[in-house]
Parts: sequence; structure tokens; C-alpha cells
Amino acid sequence: MEAEAGQSPATPTGAERPEVIFILGMLPRTGTNHLADLFELHRDVAVLKPVFEDHLVRFSPLLTTYVDEVTRHWSPEWEVPADEPAKLLAEIGGGVVRWIRSPYPGKTVVTKMPRVENVGRFFDLFPNCGLVILTRDGRSVVESGVRSFDWPYEFAFRMWNNAAEEVLRFREANEDQPRLQIVRYEDLIDDESTVMARLFGAFGLDPQGFNPAAVEELPVRGSSLLAESGSLHWDPVARPDGFDPRERWRSWDQHLHRRFNAVAGAAQQDLGYAVEPSAGGDSVTERAASLQGSALARWRETKASLRRMRRVVTRTWW
Repeated sequence: MEAEAGQSPATPTGAERPEVIFILGMLPRTGTNHLADLFELHRDVAVLKPVFEDHLVRFSPLLTTYVDEVTRHWSPEWEVPADEPAKLLAEIGGGVVRWIRSPYPGKTVVTKMPRVENVGRFFDLFPNCGLVILTRDGRSVVESGVRSFDWPYEFAFRMWNNAAEEVLRFREANEDQPRLQIVRYEDLIDDESTVMARLFGAFGLDPQGFNPAAVEELPVRGSSLLAESGSLHWDPVARPDGFDPRERWRSWDQHLHRRFNAVAGAAQQDLGYAVEPSAGGDSVTERAASLQGSALARWRETKASLRRMRRVVTRTWW
């Protein structure tokens, strides 16, 4: 019999089974599709479809703004308990959870998004949900994004660094949170079955419900190798022989390593990844290109921030 809303079915692991597990990747190219495919091999799990990237955490400030505006108009004379706004926000999050689960009764539903923007609000909105954050070596993410989406290098360096810093802040603030699991993409690729066993245990899913033999049959989705062949898509394709997505950056010259280390090296190491020592210094031409790329990256970031602010102002203007 299905558990009542807000309750979790009993499981052999003893951990509390969440109704929904969110997967957030640092950026596109961090493996959210692959991890969702692995979860879907479990008999008690369904993956949200056809909403393949949910954007739910990314735009959560709209919900917190709503709660802030509503509760700001509550009179102090009413003596509303101090925790009522937080309860209201969690109830709104509960409505989102019911929407995610509604097509899949009796299942734990996995939903995914390759962004960690506003992850700091996650447990305020979804206190009873599980969260997996996928990290990946910044050099590989950058190179894969350059090949797949024509990201400028300087822009990609800054994007990855911003995402890494957000993950690091969130990890520090939630170090004792049992519903948070941070997974390295490289560890997942090295040994999918072991990583999945860890996640099933953390989220109260019976490990016997997973078929490890099916892992080898999983396809590849959206690899930058497809972009190199001129046909990037997310339809499943057979895994090529020798497929190894871990070191896309091996073709970098010293200039790219120097720039990555300058922009994102500290966060790279704080997340447990190595940096490549770079010798020498940039030429005049390379320094000029770096300055131009940095200026363009800042302009793109500012433009995106202004666009988000304009949407918020437009939607909240009376």
C-alpha cells in the first residue's frame, strides 16, 4: 500500500525513503542524464518525464519572494508565530513535490537539472526530499561545454567557478544533512554500482531492487563526442569502445591551464580535484585575449543578471 503524503514507506536499509530525489549538476556536462538513467534501473524509482530539466530550484527565489511579500503584510498585532513563514514556504514546496509524484504512485521520483543556482534554498522548500549534487572536474566541464555549446573559455571558467563556490558554501552549511549526497562524476564513471549502492542506502531504497548487470547496457546521451561529429543530441546511443569522458582537457596548452588556475583553481582544489601546474607566462597576445575574454564573460553575466531582475520586476509590479 502506498504511503500517505509526507510519510515514507519502510525499507530494508532503515533510512527514510524520500518521495522525490532531486539531481542537480554543477553545469551542463556534469552527468545528470547518466545518473538519472542509473536510478531508473531500480524497480522502485521513476524518472520525471517529459520534463527533462525541471528548473525548480533554479527559479525558487520567485517562491521565496512570494512568501516574503505575503508575510510582510501580516500585522505584528496578530502575533503570528515566527516560524510560520518557513512553514508556508515548505507547504508550497510540498505542492511542487505532489505535482512531481502525481504520475508515479508508489514510486520514488527522480527529477534533474544541470544547474545549482539557488541550491541554498533547497531544504527550505523541500525539507523531506533527497538531493544529489553532481560535481565534475572543472577542466572537463569547460572543454566539454566548449565542444558542445561553443562556450568561450573565459566565460566557461567563470561559470564553473561560480557553480563550484555555490556548492562549497552549500556543503559547508549542510555538512550534517543526511538527505544530501555529493557525488563526483569521475567516481560514478569508475564504478557505477558502488556509487549507486551508496545512494540507495542513503535514501532508503532496497539495494536488491537494482540490477547492476544492466549498467553495462546503458547508452550515452549528449556526449561532446557527438558534437564533434556534427550531430549533438540527447537520444540514447551505444557507448563507444574506449569511451572515457574523464580527461577532455588533455589537449590544453599552458595558457589554458594558467587561465583556469587563475579563475577557478582554488575552487577546483577545494572540491578535491587536481590542477595542472603551468610553467612560464602568457605572451602579450595571450594576455590581450584573456582580458578581452574576461570582459566578454562579465558582460554576459551582467546581461543574464539584468534579464533575471527584469523578469522578477515585471512579474511583481502592481
